[in-house]
Amino acid sequence: MRNKIKNTRGITLIEILLVVIIIGVLAGCLAPIITGTVDAWMFSSQRTAMLEDARTSLFRMAREIRLIRGETYISSFSPTLLEFQDYYGNNVRLEQSGTDLLRNGHVMASGLKTTGGLLFLYFDGNDLQTTVTANIRRIVVALTLENGAGELSLQNQVCPRNLQ
Repeated sequence: MRNKIKNTRGITLIEILLVVIIIGVLAGCLAPIITGTVDAWMFSSQRTAMLEDARTSLFRMAREIRLIRGETYISSFSPTLLEFQDYYGNNVRLEQSGTDLLRNGHVMASGLKTTGGLLFLYFDGNDLQTTVTANIRRIVVALTLENGAGELSLQNQVCPRNLQ
């Protein structure tokens, strides 16, 4: 039995060191690839989340603007603010505050560009920009969001149903 124990070979210190060195070299070669992949995934995730927030906010604003009760129910409008009463009698105020898009004082979306993050353009029946409430027939809503993934701009044109 003693002969069997003496004949079995174990792992030497040199073999262990060689394995550790090989694993270290492989890890050093693979680390930049893995880091680059993770960074690309994070960028893509942030961009997707930003796009989802922008689309949701833009579609909701468009849906509400379509329901403006009439031109006499638009109480205030500017390039950065739109306040009106909808068909159901609800008062709606859309505006930008800092980097937040607000609807009646509640945050609808965050991450708007500080200057020009929300822009309303008002057009008459001849597709000319107007500053007269009674002439508004089409409203263009533009959103610009920014974060670590860059800048994203979306816009939508809305023709309110009750503006003749």
